[in-house]
Amino acid sequence: PTPGDAAARGHGGEDLDLAASVPTWQDSERVVAFRRVTRCHVPGRYAGSVAVLVPEQRPSPRRDLWWPLVADHVDVYTVPGAYLTSITEHGPQVAKRLRACLAGRPRAAPAS
Repeated sequence: PTPGDAAARGHGGEDLDLAASVPTWQDSERVVAFRRVTRCHVPGRYAGSVAVLVPEQRPSPRRDLWWPLVADHVDVYTVPGAYLTSITEHGPQVAKRLRACLAGRPRAAPAS
């Protein structure tokens, strides 16, 4: 066998060859389609109230600039943790806040 052959590389060489041929997630057809949709989609304003749950350890203090574009009434609630830890470590607190938000707001009338 030549040095490039899987047999010459020893046990597991076939697995490495197979792994090298698998496309990365960035190449996935679904990922490409999702990126295309999110670049082109421009949502309209929501007719009801919006509740935004913001992690206390958020990276950008200017993230609130888009909220007035979404709805006339936006309630902002700070939840413990960072982007991921707010749900991985502080899930019960976030769930409690979310339940309170859902219980306190009637559903919006459909936009016409």
